Amino acid sequence: SLVIAEDLYEKILYFAGYGFNASHAVSYAINSYYCAWLLTHYEEEWVTAYLEAVSGNPKKLAKALSEVKSLGYTVSRVDINKSDRMWVCSDNKTLVPSFSSCKGIGDAAVQEILQNRPYANVLDLLWNEDGSWKHSKLNKRAMSVLIQLRAFETVEWQNHFSSYKQFHDVVIDNWNDLRKHTKRDPFKGQSNLKEAILEHDGTEWTMEELAGNSFSLLGTVNVEMLVPESLLSNLNERGVRSIDEWDREDIYWGLCVNSIPKKTKKGKYYLLLEVLGTSGKKHRMFCWNAPDGSTVKPYSVVAVQLQNGDYGFSTNWRKVIELSQNKE
Repeated sequence: SLVIAEDLYEKILYFAGYGFNASHAVSYAINSYYCAWLLTHYEEEWVTAYLEAVSGNPKKLAKALSEVKSLGYTVSRVDINKSDRMWVCSDNKTLVPSFSSCKGIGDAAVQEILQNRPYANVLDLLWNEDGSWKHSKLNKRAMSVLIQLRAFETVEWQNHFSSYKQFHDVVIDNWNDLRKHTKRDPFKGQSNLKEAILEHDGTEWTMEELAGNSFSLLGTVNVEMLVPESLLSNLNERGVRSIDEWDREDIYWGLCVNSIPKKTKKGKYYLLLEVLGTSGKKHRMFCWNAPDGSTVKPYSVVAVQLQNGDYGFSTNWRKVIELSQNKE
């Protein structure tokens, strides 16, 4: 009948919006099989290739990080002695981001790093044994990026600097002076370093600044690298999971990056919280029954009794606990 024909036609039109023909479907099936086979038999290689493929897309990277962490991997910071052109897996299933995932570090700089490393200390990092400047391709911009990302945990920099911020300000602000090398004074640059250190205090970047550095230079933030290790251990021992792992109403933790005051149509005060999980994904949650004028300090680690309803995540002000705060 005409009614049946029209109904069938409408269904075919709707299906055309998402349906694949046989050859297209088979292609996707084969690709999926390849991925599953590689993940099963060459897990580390597949995981690192997956992360490298999505490094330029913050949303896809956040999803990928969440997935690889569910396989038991942890993610470290970029490291000048461990990172490579692509993501690599080091000891104990620890994934190390690639240099190419960092904005501002070119191929020539990466090649020079690989040729000169390992770097033992600051003097070895910046100068040759005769006092001449070591690098020509690893320029000021690339060095600034690496210091902002705190990529020197395998280098003994603490013998010279009290903080990464001091490390950055001394080296980057005095870049030309540190490069000086003359016949009369071949170690002029090293002498200038000592003088410059005395002119800069040892305060560290705030958690907000560290997160901002990571967002702008990597496109994501490794929350676990910002939160004190003792606090992470305490949360793990108590079975408190990251908000990324939500699967039922329970207590979860995250890094609150923004607390936005709002009012309902009836004028009732509440907060809209933006919270990062361990993958770097940003979650929004409604915090009801907040007292007028109350707020959650940005870049505080919070534990919340969390629900997930029709309008997304929600909690109650009385069920939000600030575990640590960003120190100014």
